[in-house]
Amino acid sequence: MELNEINFTFAGSHCYRDYGCWAIWSKKPMAPKAKRDSYAIGGRSGTVLLTGTPVYDEMQWQCQLAFRKPPRSEQQAQRQWRAVCAWLRAGRAELTLDSEPGRYWLAQVDAPIDWGNDAWDEGQLTVTFTVQPYSFARDESSSSAVFAAAGSLPLLIPSVERVPVQVLLRNLGTALLTDITIALGDAAVALEGIDLAQGDTAEIRMDTPIGAKKYRTADGVTTVTDLLPYAVRFDPLEGMGAMVLTVTPVFVGLDASVSVLASGRGVSV
Repeated sequence: MELNEINFTFAGSHCYRDYGCWAIWSKKPMAPKAKRDSYAIGGRSGTVLLTGTPVYDEMQWQCQLAFRKPPRSEQQAQRQWRAVCAWLRAGRAELTLDSEPGRYWLAQVDAPIDWGNDAWDEGQLTVTFTVQPYSFARDESSSSAVFAAAGSLPLLIPSVERVPVQVLLRNLGTALLTDITIALGDAAVALEGIDLAQGDTAEIRMDTPIGAKKYRTADGVTTVTDLLPYAVRFDPLEGMGAMVLTVTPVFVGLDASVSVLASGRGVSV
């Protein structure tokens, strides 16, 4: 592995660029342990596997952090190490490896952070990350189209599990968009009386924070309206792989046009 691939970014800071530390990984499972429902039958070898999807355990990744440039004194070293520890205690945050900049994991450091000087003269920290089983694509998969009437929107999200699908609407025409229904399989979101004027946008989110909002900008001021009170149906929109969303807008006026952007962030183990 190249030296420019061994380090990592955690909670928005990079171990080398921001804290002057190399990362030397000693334990980094490539895939988490899977658990499946099964049962044993007396007198029979092994178990019988039940149907259903597996669940995955957290992983423990361990590395040593060593200074690229030795501090001038032990006192300075201790100050720098305490700053590193404070950074690593940020709680659960995004962890991105330099070797995989397009993906991130959610991780935290809860185990003791141990200092020793058996490997490096100025000492090193031994850090254990508790890593959630899924890695997330940093770039979302998306698809968009413009609708003047009911139509369909294909969406492909490479993922091993079903993930939330987000929808962004923008009224392009002069006709008022009063109602809209977005359907994905048996699930649907139906909003009535939202009165989206030309230039207004609406966002439907199925990840945190779940909800729907309208944004209108006039004279440089943007107002935000909660659209959940206008929802006559608000099912979770989620899926994986190849999907098709059905878009059904209702307009008042002749110049009817709304752009629809659907997106999702795939996960892998």
